[in-house]
Amino acid sequence: MNAFLVAVNQKDRESLLSKFEVTSIMFDEILASLKYMGHLDLSLTAYEKKLYYSIINRPIFEIDEIEHGTFIVECIIQNFRKATELVLQGYVDCEDQNL
Repeated sequence: MNAFLVAVNQKDRESLLSKFEVTSIMFDEILASLKYMGHLDLSLTAYEKKLYYSIINRPIFEIDEIEHGTFIVECIIQNFRKATELVLQGYVDCEDQNL
């Protein structure tokens, strides 16, 4: 997930399209959605903060099993180390306890 945010910070269209299955339309929507933020330094919230910090009673990380062995992970995104309302969502497969 962090590699995705690095590509977004750098507005690296090529990486987003080839590595993360982002379409051209999605890329344009991402840039339009983040335009109001100005400069970007998006990052995931540090794991240590999970125990001490939440945004509007919302946990920093949420992990839900959507089907046997497949999980969806949602993480709060920070910009310049300040919490945003952005949520990054990713899918994780688990086979034989390997992610």
